[in-house]
Amino acid sequence: MQNHTRPTRIVLVGDEVNDLVEGKSAAIANMLKATPPFHYALCLVQNVSQLLLLSADQEFDVMFLTAKRWGSDALASLEKLLEAFSTIPIIVLAGDGTGAARHQALCAGAYTVLE
Repeated sequence: MQNHTRPTRIVLVGDEVNDLVEGKSAAIANMLKATPPFHYALCLVQNVSQLLLLSADQEFDVMFLTAKRWGSDALASLEKLLEAFSTIPIIVLAGDGTGAARHQALCAGAYTVLE
């Protein structure tokens, strides 16, 4: 018997996209490997503007916003995503690992922050 449920649709936005394509994004790769097997479709986009162009054609279940360095640009990207996709959980991958980045992202409305 086959399971015909649709895949979980994941979008990855930001700095880590090139690293993932090159096989260097340990955080994302390890997370997907560590979860029980599930069927997913992964969409990679460089920035929020690119995602907004796709959004009319695609629906997503969860988003990851990556930022090697957390700052005003990353916060602005998060705010745009939250405005455009208010019903989708957005998980921030903050590369700098500071408590300030975590606090800012959570206060803005991120579902959670992984450092």
